[in-house]
Amino acid sequence: MRICYIAGGLHYTPSAGPSSHVISLVEAMARKGAMEVSLAFHGYREIPHLPVKCLDLYDNEGSAPAPRASSRPDDIAVNGINPRSYLRYARRCRAFVRRHAERFDAVVERMWRAGGLVGAGLQSRGAVYVLEENGPPGRPRRNLSRTAGVGRPVRWVFHLLSLLYARRAYSRPHCIVVQTEELKKLLHRRFSVDPLRVRVIPNGVNMRLFRPTDQGRCRRELGLDGDALMLLFVGSLDAYHDLIPCMEAMAGVNNPRIHLHVVGTGVCRDAAERAAMRLVPGRCTFHGPVPHSRVPLWINAADICIAPYGEQAFEKRRFYFSPLKILEYMACGKPVISQPHGEIARLVGHEYLIFNTMEAWRERLASLPGKEALAAMGRINSERALPYSWDAAADRYLEIIQEALP
Repeated sequence: MRICYIAGGLHYTPSAGPSSHVISLVEAMARKGAMEVSLAFHGYREIPHLPVKCLDLYDNEGSAPAPRASSRPDDIAVNGINPRSYLRYARRCRAFVRRHAERFDAVVERMWRAGGLVGAGLQSRGAVYVLEENGPPGRPRRNLSRTAGVGRPVRWVFHLLSLLYARRAYSRPHCIVVQTEELKKLLHRRFSVDPLRVRVIPNGVNMRLFRPTDQGRCRRELGLDGDALMLLFVGSLDAYHDLIPCMEAMAGVNNPRIHLHVVGTGVCRDAAERAAMRLVPGRCTFHGPVPHSRVPLWINAADICIAPYGEQAFEKRRFYFSPLKILEYMACGKPVISQPHGEIARLVGHEYLIFNTMEAWRERLASLPGKEALAAMGRINSERALPYSWDAAADRYLEIIQEALP
């Protein structure tokens, strides 16, 4: 079976790369015995140590281009639709389809605002087409309604056009894969997608990389205090993740052993650092981004991991996502503090689900048990994470494709 995964809205950079979701899924498909698995995206032609063939959507002449870095670390869909860039992208996709027509038995395309072009094109050449939808589609940018001048109505027009575009895109594939039941219901409610055409496959976790490791050894390797009660956040500091209530609560909790470590960066890092300045010096440390391969080292060094989401960033305050970082925390055997929404509530013990407010964090942090009790809770979480491997997710993708093959 020859499969091509289209990450059309993703760039590759040496420091960040495509999302770990994409890499882990295509690696698992290759391990499952697919004859050929290819990954197509923007940017670098080869990803070091990736055991699948990489194709560049912008390389349609057959020659290997010189490596070029993207100015953006991940999904370009968040910036909306620019008509000129969309037309360039569409031309590249058509050229890619012409070049690779008849090569693949199946195509899996990750949806974004201008997505679906390669999948539909290869489908017309006889390939099975699976569309992967990872988030609420057609959501306008957060600052769209505040944009001044003539740009605002123009942007709204393009937003409405993108909704029509998405409705058409959802009508094409043999199957649509979503991460949660909440997102499946949204597609039916907003775009009249037949639920029988939608399969729910939650995010997985790379069990080879994310697994329990001795905490003391990890702390020594990172040069961290072996006695501190270490809270850890790993992820993007953006509108979807709000650390400020937790930091405000730490300022009011009389426990000098609590130390928050933040691994990652993003557009909201400055605001988070300003909030951290109100804490006692040394109780919050920002480490910036680290290579994905070293994230398990940080998680295993922690006593408890946090995933605070900014509810105002989600459409109608609904959580549609399958939380990859929570699964990685759990697979490393760590207790998790997060919020009582959707897939999170199905994964995390209810006693550690709180609303992301300063008052809720203060109450939770003031009543944390000791290190031994936290370690015991973490061992339960590692068992809960076992069914969520990327190998299991790849099996379900391959089953969908096999069912649709003639």
